[in-house]
Order: sequence, then C-alpha cells, then structure tokens
Amino acid sequence: MTCRNIVAFLCLAPVLAHADTNPWATLTRGDIVAIRDTLRDNHPGPPDPSNPHYRDWLERGLPEALLRADAATSYGDYLRTVQFYTNGFADGHILVSPVLTQRLLTWSGFIVTAHSAADAIVALAEPDTGLKVGDRLISCDGKDFGQLLAERTDPYVWNAEIPHARYAQAYRLFYQGRGDPQPRADDCRFSSGPVHLKWRNTNMDELQPRLDRARGLGAKTLTIREVQGIWLVSIPTFNFQSNDALAKARAFVYELKARAPELHRGTVVLDVRGNGGGDSSWGDDMLAALWSRSWVDYIENQFDETVDWRASPRNLTVLESKATDTRAEGHDDAADYYAKAAAAVGAALAKGEPYGRTGESRRDHPRPASNPFLRRTYFFTDVGCASACLDFADVLQRLPGVVHIGFPTYADTNYIDNTAQLLPSGLTYLSYSLKVYRHRARRNNEWYEPQVPWPGGEVTDETIAAWVRTLR
Repeated sequence: MTCRNIVAFLCLAPVLAHADTNPWATLTRGDIVAIRDTLRDNHPGPPDPSNPHYRDWLERGLPEALLRADAATSYGDYLRTVQFYTNGFADGHILVSPVLTQRLLTWSGFIVTAHSAADAIVALAEPDTGLKVGDRLISCDGKDFGQLLAERTDPYVWNAEIPHARYAQAYRLFYQGRGDPQPRADDCRFSSGPVHLKWRNTNMDELQPRLDRARGLGAKTLTIREVQGIWLVSIPTFNFQSNDALAKARAFVYELKARAPELHRGTVVLDVRGNGGGDSSWGDDMLAALWSRSWVDYIENQFDETVDWRASPRNLTVLESKATDTRAEGHDDAADYYAKAAAAVGAALAKGEPYGRTGESRRDHPRPASNPFLRRTYFFTDVGCASACLDFADVLQRLPGVVHIGFPTYADTNYIDNTAQLLPSGLTYLSYSLKVYRHRARRNNEWYEPQVPWPGGEVTDETIAAWVRTLR
C-alpha cells in the first residue's frame, strides 16, 4: 500500500467505525449523490439540448444506483455501484478512478480473452488448471459467455454504444478481490471438456503482468526499437503527470526528431496498444517530430474547433490552472487555448449563460510538398485507444502513406477535456469533461476500424513485426 493509500485508509477508518448504519451503504450513497450533483452543475451534457441522454440518466439512473448503494456491504460492492451509475452515461470520459488499489486478489489460474461472442478463448493458463491456451469457453455454472459478461462486466465497464468493446472485458471474468462477496464461478465447460475451478490467492503485482500478456499489451514506456527489421515506436500513453514523466516525454520527442531521418528510410509501426489518452499536445509534438509541424498544422486546421465550455465557478478555476500548467510544460499553444476558454467561461458566468464558446477560425495552410517517409507507415491500435489517442488518430490517419492496422479503437463522445475531483468518501476520483465539440470530424461514440485487421493469434512485438513484414 502506498503512502497516499495509507493516508486515505486512515482517514476513512473513523467514518467506517462510527457510521450509524451500514458504513458501506452510507459511503456509497454519499458518493452517488455527489456524482449526480457534480455532473449536474459542471458537465456540459445536462443542459445540452442536442443530447438529452445525459439529463435523462442523471435522474433516471439515480434510484437504481441508490438501491444498489443500500445493499453495499464491501469495497467491491461500492466500486460496482459507482461504476454502474457513471457507466450509464455511455461516455468514456465520465469515470471513477479508485484511490485504493485492491492488491490482494483471488483468481482461477487462467485468463480468457475475446474479440467476439464466438472466440472467448484461454489466453493464459497455469499447469494445474487442466486447460491449455486456445481452449474455448462455453459456459460456467450453466451461464454462457454472454450471460457471464452481462452479470459481471456489462453494467460497470462496458459502453454499450461501442459493441466490440464488450468482448475486450472478458479478461475480468476470473479474478476479483479476496474479500469481494461477488459470487465466483465453480464449474465451467470448455471446448476441451469440463473444468472445476481451483481458485487461488495472488496479488496485483503478480497478476498484472499476466493480464497484460494475455491481452496483448505492448511496452509500458515510450520506446523505439527495431524488431525483425521493423521499427516499432511504442506510445502506450499521453498521460504524463510527474516531473519525471514529463522529462521522459520531452526526451522521447527529442529522440524521435533526432532519429527521424533513420526512421524515414525504414518501415515504421506506431504502436498505441493500451493508450487510453492524456494530453493530446504530446501526440501533436510526436507527429511533428516525425513528419513536421507543417503537416500537423495543415491537417488540424481542416478541423472545426468550435466548442462550448460548461460555465461554472469550479470549471473556471480548473481552466485557469490548466493554462498555467500547460505553459509550464512548454505547450504555449495549449496554454493560450485554455486561457481563451477561461475567458469565455468567465464571460458566460457573468451573463448567467450555461456555456462559453471558443473556436478557431480556419486558416489556409498549404499542403507540405512531400511525405518524408519513403515507405508505408503503419498505425497499430487496439480497443484501448481512447481520448487523446483518438485525437492522435484523427491526425495520423490523414497523413500520407499511413495504414491503420490491428483492432478497432475505442470511441469517445463529443464531450471531452477532463478534470477530476475527489468524492466525499475519499475512495475515488470522479473524472468528467469540461467541453462539448459542436462540429467534430468524428461522430459521437464513433471509433476507427483498421484498414487491415489483425489476422489472429497472440499479439506481441514479435508477431506484429512478422505480420507487418508480410504486408510489405
């Protein structure tokens, strides 16, 4: 447990000890109401006439969320309840992030992954499970794969507006916190025959590498390396918060620029497996280092950047902080952008209006004369590509010679540019958007389909490189 987690637990303990009623129910109800109030007062969705779902679910989802809260008797129940309420908005930018990590886990000894309803297969198995990689899951305790997802993942982590994202949650089915009262499967049927599950204790440090390998995730850090004659540029995140992370991101941009002439002569795969977003300015910087700032400006100035920022005192404070922070990171364009947004929100508040509008008028940027890459460049995605990763894809897919390969991406709504606040329990942060795009190139909850889909099999750096060699 980290120091921050210890502090959070110590702060929480008196609340649990002195609650007059079921403490988990009390904490969960308080956070559900706080989520409703925060989104009502600060999110751009509730007052938006173009999307009544936000306003509808804000109130319609509340009674069931509170009923679930009243039945909560554990941390697992708490998490599922707040996730149920936030997941109902069908918006990947409305989410809760736990402060505490459930480090002590129990698992079945195997991991199942899937890309469709028909291919739920064992991706990793311990020797004593009686299973081997490739065995197909049929059912557990009389429930088929779809029913298992409907009970254990659909209400909490699946955006139903993105159908293919449902099956990406299969890896969650066979592990949970040791103290979680959620029922566990006992007997399952696979294509190889029946199996009685042997649950065993583990912890997150032991299980996470197995989950990452089973899911086909790539590098954890920004890297450039040559694999079988293919340059693999791994970009697993655009979220750089600490001073150390920011320094490494800057160094990576400099490395891209320095090695660009070498990369221009080779076959390059820009690999964003597991990239859930962050600050899109970093994506722009990386693309500018590889192509040029002229190419990035040429493409981005074709986008309509008209946005409405939800006007609230809290959002005004957030935008002013974002302007200061991004300028300190060296992103002056982003800092100017947030400063304009803060001015627009301040003016809207003074008038009592729900939104402050900003938008860059389109400027004519000449198309650069040539593509610096001498060969095709490949863009490998999985369903984890979301938020700023999709902004990265918006530009990258329009650069010359780029071929999108791999798996369909995730999707986001027209509500974006997030901030976060700690909920009253101290157990989770609520993250929500500040603005809504009015004329974005991508539609609400629209994802990108690869031009060349993954052919199947284990996803590793080596298998990606071998496959790309055949595409040449």
